[in-house]
Amino acid sequence: MSSDINENKAVVPSDEKDVESTAKKIPYPKSVFLIVLNEFCERFSYYGMRAILALYLQNVLNFSENTSTIIFHVFTMFDYITPLFGGMLADSVLGKFRTIFYLSAVYALGNITLSLAATPTLKLPTV
Repeated sequence: MSSDINENKAVVPSDEKDVESTAKKIPYPKSVFLIVLNEFCERFSYYGMRAILALYLQNVLNFSENTSTIIFHVFTMFDYITPLFGGMLADSVLGKFRTIFYLSAVYALGNITLSLAATPTLKLPTV
């Protein structure tokens, strides 16, 4: 009976070394760090592009101020609507990790395409 009581007791670290070793035994999963890094890169890209989108539309693509404002706001609207579809896709079809991976790849390809189209030396047609 006394052995049952000892087995059910919680293990409490006795000194600071035991606390550190216990903390090292319970790390976050690797996927958490990849998701945080991915989100950081995505937000950096999004706000960087959003900051110059209206200027790019007006100065490079020669849209009027009204047209570039409309395009900017439609872009912002889609930024807030598309996560709903991504959430449905993650919950019903792909799962959260595959959805994050696949849609991040699509996002990266879109940014690469936008960057290449803005480079004058490549002679790509502007959007």
